[in-house]
Amino acid sequence: MESLFRGVGIGDGHIDRARAAMGRQFEGEFEAFTERVARETMKIAGYEHLHVDQVRPNTRRAMRAVLTTLEGADYGALGLTLREIAYLRAKQGFRPQTLFDVVDLTESAVGEVATRCLTGNEELMAAAIVTRRICDGARAVILGAFSQAHQEAQEQVERLARQFSAPILPALPGVLVLPIVGAISPARAQQIVDALLAGINTHGARTAILDITGLSDADSTLPAHLKRATMTARLLGAEVVLAGVSASVARILAEDAGGLRGVTVHSTLATALVAAANATPAAAGSSRAFRRP
Repeated sequence: MESLFRGVGIGDGHIDRARAAMGRQFEGEFEAFTERVARETMKIAGYEHLHVDQVRPNTRRAMRAVLTTLEGADYGALGLTLREIAYLRAKQGFRPQTLFDVVDLTESAVGEVATRCLTGNEELMAAAIVTRRICDGARAVILGAFSQAHQEAQEQVERLARQFSAPILPALPGVLVLPIVGAISPARAQQIVDALLAGINTHGARTAILDITGLSDADSTLPAHLKRATMTARLLGAEVVLAGVSASVARILAEDAGGLRGVTVHSTLATALVAAANATPAAAGSSRAFRRP
């Protein structure tokens, strides 16, 4: 829009004069505009259950930032003010659209200020440039704040998954259970293999049950990760059993069944443990024939 208006002759002088006039008008009606925007904000999804007294402080901060821009051409003031609010709202589970709606409301209010103090096409086009600079910058900041909050949340999930996704649990004599929670990235696949090796060596296991009940975001790389874990365990004389295989995971595995030939699969961890408990000692001993002393 700005390039279009500049193409018809709107220059920096027009923009500066419009901004200054809007600043004077906004300052004179600051309290009224702030109250109106606060009450309109309460109609936005996520704010409708709040009391206006809870909305006024942040609204005042936002309107003060707008006034700062109109008085001094600091077009980043509103974005800077909304960044902390957007980050907090993202942490609280709000959608970005909620804050975008707040900016839309602000843009409407600032546009109304322009119509009160400016006349003529050139002045109004210059005012539109000022308004869009303020609000588009704020939208970009909001998007960045939400992206940061979501990235941090994802990293926290991954940290928790790393802590709890590969614990070795000695369930029965010679039988280990390794629960896998979350998605399996290449880095996590290596962690699983390392944990499997350490557990088999430490406990002298003949059977390692990979419980994938808590697996999420399974994709076409899953068979390769499981094949690697299976082959590694077999080199140490232990057999891998899969437990907690869902229908969606079964479909993925079926597409690469050759890579998991000979691997026993159970729908639940309980059935896998029962089967392991019923395994004969002779069979258990033969399965360890290739294990190094």
